[in-house]
Amino acid sequence: MLPAGMPPPQLYTHTVEWRDLERVAQFLEQQSLGPRELTCYHNTTAHLYPRLGVWPATRWIWPEIAVAYLRQHEPVLREEFSRSGQRWVVSDLRRATLVAPGPSQANDQAIGLPDNFPEV
Repeated sequence: MLPAGMPPPQLYTHTVEWRDLERVAQFLEQQSLGPRELTCYHNTTAHLYPRLGVWPATRWIWPEIAVAYLRQHEPVLREEFSRSGQRWVVSDLRRATLVAPGPSQANDQAIGLPDNFPEV
């Protein structure tokens, strides 16, 4: 039974986009990624940790889950992320927006964060 006020878990149909994730991994390999400098925000991006041989920047392997279900701990989460040594945050735009990127977003050009992306 879920605690009072907690929404039921959503059945996500999102899968890992392996080709896109590999492109991100290759980019990060060129950035001299150090220990605990990477945060993989969505669970579909967490495969980067073992692929790159690094640990998450904080104890939160899937920050998306902590943000969604531990709202009462938001000040602690914010403090931990601000004190972390993270240099890079990887997000899954499909998970962040719940829609697939449009044609203008599907190329190699950098795009901004979705409107509903949480600020840390």
